[in-house]
Amino acid sequence: MTIGIIGLGFVGLTFAVAAAKQGFIVYGVEKNNYIHKCLSENRAHFFEPGLDRLIEKHMNHNLFCVGKFPEDVKFDAFVITVGTPLQEGKKEPDFGYIVSALDAIKHIYTGAELIILRSTVSVGTTRSVVLPTLEKMVEKDNAIVPMVSMCPERTVEGKAIEELVTLPQIISGNSNEALEKAQGIFRRITPYVVEAGSLEEAELVKLYCNVYRDMDFALANVLNSAAQTFGIDGKSVIKNANLGYNRSNIAGPGFVAGPCLAFKGVPETSDLRGSSSVNIAKKLKKKGYVLRLHDFIAGDKDMRNLGLGEVFHNLNEACAGICAMLVLNNCRQYHSFSFSQDIYGAKILDVWDCCDELKEKGYTRTIGNMWIEEGL
Repeated sequence: MTIGIIGLGFVGLTFAVAAAKQGFIVYGVEKNNYIHKCLSENRAHFFEPGLDRLIEKHMNHNLFCVGKFPEDVKFDAFVITVGTPLQEGKKEPDFGYIVSALDAIKHIYTGAELIILRSTVSVGTTRSVVLPTLEKMVEKDNAIVPMVSMCPERTVEGKAIEELVTLPQIISGNSNEALEKAQGIFRRITPYVVEAGSLEEAELVKLYCNVYRDMDFALANVLNSAAQTFGIDGKSVIKNANLGYNRSNIAGPGFVAGPCLAFKGVPETSDLRGSSSVNIAKKLKKKGYVLRLHDFIAGDKDMRNLGLGEVFHNLNEACAGICAMLVLNNCRQYHSFSFSQDIYGAKILDVWDCCDELKEKGYTRTIGNMWIEEGL
C-alpha cells in the first residue's frame, strides 16, 4: 500500500516512519525548508528515541520526503496531520492549514483514495470542512462519494514510535468502504483498532482524552494548593493517597502546558511549543533578570531562537555565579547530575524534585510546597 502524508511535524513524521517500518510505501509533503534539510541528512528536526535510526534505514527506500506528490504514483490513502490553532485574537479554530493540506492533493486526488485526518479538531470538522472540500474536487463526477476517516493521534512525545505500534487506534469512516480501508491500514500498524460509531465520535474521543489528561494535572495542583493552606506537604498527601490504593492515581503537582504537555523530560522530548518553562522564562526576563538556558534534550538553535538568554551545553558553566536556579523539567539526567561548588549560595527551585544530589543535602525547595522567594 502507498500512502501520502501531508505535514511532517511531530505527528506526521513519527507516523510516516512507523508506517514505513511496517512495509508501507510512504511519501511525505512538507513546506518547511528546515525539516527538508534535516530529512536530507537522515535525521528528524526534533528528538524522539530511535527515530533517526529508522529514518536512515527507510529514507529513499520506502520513505520519501517530497515537495509535491508525484503524479505517476497510485496512492491508497492520504493522511492529514496539520494543526488547527485558534484564530489570532479569537476563540474560533483556523481551518486554513487543513484546507491548504487538501490543496496539496488536488492535482492527483480521484476520489478513490481514503482521506485520513489525524489532527486534533473541534467536533464536526471532518464532516463539515474536509468532506465538502473533497466533494468540490470531484464534483464533475456525481458518482464519486469521497471516503473520509477520522483516526486521531494519541501518542505521547518521546514514545511515539513505540506507542504507534502498541496503543489501540481509534478509527472511523463516513461509509463502510472508508471504515474498511482504515481498518486495512491501521491493522498493519497496531495490534488492534477501536471502531468509533461516527466521525464525530472519533473527534470527541480525541478531545476528551486531552481534557482528561489536563484535568488530571489540574486536580493535582488544586489538591496541592489546598494542602498548603493547612501547612501540609501536598506531594506527601498525593503519595499517601495513591499508595496501595488502585482507585487513586493522582498525578504529581507541577507546571504543565503546550502540545502533549511539553513541560516534561520523561519521556524525553525536544518540543518547546507552549512550554511552561518558556513562559516562566519570558516573565523573568521581562522583570529584568539575565537568564542562562540549559536543556539536556532541546536543540541549541530552538533555544537560541527563543531570544531569552545565552544557551549553555554545560550545566555547571551555566550555574557559575548565578543568584538562582529554576529546574523546570524532570529529565532523568538531572537526577544523577553532579553540581560544582558554584551552585552553592544560589537559591534553587527544583519544580519536579529531581536534583538528587542537592536534595540529599537539604538544599532545594520543591513544588510540593509551592515556594515563591520574595522578589523572584
